Amino acid sequence: MAGINKQEIFVGSTRSVGNAWVDAATVRGEGGPTRPQLVLPLIIQLAPRPNDSIIAIYSLSARLSTAENEQPYQDVCQPSSESLLPNNLIHSRSDNSREQQTNLRFYLTPAEVADIERRRHASNNSVFTLYLNLDATIARTTYFNEFGSNNEPGSSPFDPHFGVHLQLLPFWQSQIHPIAVHIEQSTWVRSVLPGLGHDLNRHIEVTFPPPLPNHSSAASQFDKAKRAFDGQQYGDCIQACRG
Repeated sequence: MAGINKQEIFVGSTRSVGNAWVDAATVRGEGGPTRPQLVLPLIIQLAPRPNDSIIAIYSLSARLSTAENEQPYQDVCQPSSESLLPNNLIHSRSDNSREQQTNLRFYLTPAEVADIERRRHASNNSVFTLYLNLDATIARTTYFNEFGSNNEPGSSPFDPHFGVHLQLLPFWQSQIHPIAVHIEQSTWVRSVLPGLGHDLNRHIEVTFPPPLPNHSSAASQFDKAKRAFDGQQYGDCIQACRG
């Protein structure tokens, strides 16, 4: 079974402020053949902090690779960027460390879908691993005109009729190590491929046996039978399947 790989979120050089991870069982494809996109539900859990030092993640950029230390030009698709302002801000709380989720969407071309499938099959493993490289913009956050806020009167130049607003003081440095997303073959075939536009096909993945007697390999026999079937030469197709 594929497990969940959690990575710490660091501010500065060594200060851990929370964790980030992806439950591989929730990875899915959407958009169909015209706008295929790979969706990774990212979960972030920020540690509790006092009310006077709330921090928040207000933007994310993400890359996907099939190797942990690949360079950007070796990514499987274009990066994904997500602004979390104003309604999806991921922020710490003073009373608990609740989990917050945002969906990272990676838009794919048909060629990229084919390339990912090639990489998946080349891995020769029932678990396909993608590495999620995240850059998060993290800031100290101060809310103004919020109901129940402890802000002093006059601390904001805007009166309460302007509504709630906030001040962001970004940290200069933050880091999240690559997150390994171990996707089971069954999840990929059931939840990813149909959403990418493969719902008109039925995929059965098997491991071919070693070379057969009087034949080069079971794979070549399968290809021979498939060519005959596609050419509507059904007798030849049956003949290629015998034995």
